[in-house]
Amino acid sequence: MTRTDSLQLKGIAILMMLFLHLFNTPERVASCITLLHFPGGLPLVYAMSRVAAWCVYVYIFLSGYGLAASAEKRGFGFSRAALRLVPLYIHYWVVLLPFVALGCLLKPQVYPGGVWDFCLNMVGWSCSYNHEWWFLRPYVVLSLVSPLLFRALYARRGCAVTSGMAVLLYLLSDVSYRLYAPWFDHCALLSLANEVAQLLLVFLCGALSHIHHIPSRFRAFMHARLGLRSRRLAGLALLLLCVLRMSMGWVLPNPVFACLFVLLWCVIAPRRPSAFLLAMGRQSTSLWLCHTFFAYYLFSPFVYSFRYPFLIYPMLVLLSWCASVPLTRISSAISSRLTI
Repeated sequence: MTRTDSLQLKGIAILMMLFLHLFNTPERVASCITLLHFPGGLPLVYAMSRVAAWCVYVYIFLSGYGLAASAEKRGFGFSRAALRLVPLYIHYWVVLLPFVALGCLLKPQVYPGGVWDFCLNMVGWSCSYNHEWWFLRPYVVLSLVSPLLFRALYARRGCAVTSGMAVLLYLLSDVSYRLYAPWFDHCALLSLANEVAQLLLVFLCGALSHIHHIPSRFRAFMHARLGLRSRRLAGLALLLLCVLRMSMGWVLPNPVFACLFVLLWCVIAPRRPSAFLLAMGRQSTSLWLCHTFFAYYLFSPFVYSFRYPFLIYPMLVLLSWCASVPLTRISSAISSRLTI
C-alpha cells in the first residue's frame, strides 16, 4: 500500500467520521427531514451510519501500517516512538486552545471548567471538552508500546502469541463492557484498558499487513485471477459488505468489516488518485479534533438548521475544513521549528 493509498483511505475514514457523528443516533436523525428510507423503514442516513462506524478501525489499521513501516526504516526504539507523539500533541493543543477560548465566550458554564479539568484535558487524560477526543489516549498507549509489539511480530512464535493475545483481549473487553459498562464508564483506567484492547487487534492487523505486504499481494492475486473484472467484482463485494452492515445491527464485529474494507479498497482504488480524498487525508487530524465543536458543542443548532441530511453533511464538512486548514498550518509550522 503506497502513501497515496494510505492518504486516500484516511480521507475516506475522516469523511465517514463526520457522517457518523451527525446521524448515529435516532435522536439526531429525528431532528432532520429524512426523505429516503432503508428497507424496513429505517432512515437511510441512520443505516449508513453503521457503515461509517468503521472509521475508527480503518484509521487505527492505517496507524499500525504506517508505524510499522516507519519502525522498519528507522528502528524500534522507544525514544523514537515517543518523539513521534510530539507533533500530535502540538496539533492537539493548537486545536484545543482556540476552541476552548471560543467556548468560554459561547458556553461559559461549560468551558473552561476548573483548573484541574483544563490540565487533564491538556494532557489528553480527560475528554470532557470534547468526548470524541477519547481516541487520543489509546492511540498514545499503542504508539508507545509499538516497538515491543513490532519486535514480537517479526518473530514467528512471538507473532502467534501476540496475535492470539490481541484476539483474546478484544473478546474479553467486548464481553466485559457489555456486562459491566457502568464500571468502565466511571473508572478512567478501566476505560483506557478497554479502549486499548478494542483497538489493539486492528492495530496489529495493520502492522502485519505491512510486514507481509498483504494489501499489495491481495491486489496482485485479484488481478492475476480476475484480470479486468477484479475491480468491478471487488466493488460489488464492497457494496454487498456495506448493505450487510446496514441491514443488521450486529453480524460481524466492526474490526472485521474495516479490515475487509481496506483490502477491497486497495483493489478498486482509482489509478489516478482523488485530489479531494488526498486533501481530506492531509487534514484528517484537524478535522477529527474540531468537527464535533461544530456538530455538537458550539454550533449544533446552526448545522442542524439545514434540516436535510444532504445539506447538513456538506455544511459540516465545509465548516470543519475551513477551521482545519489554518490550524494544520500553524501546528505544522510549530512542529517544524521544534524538530530543527
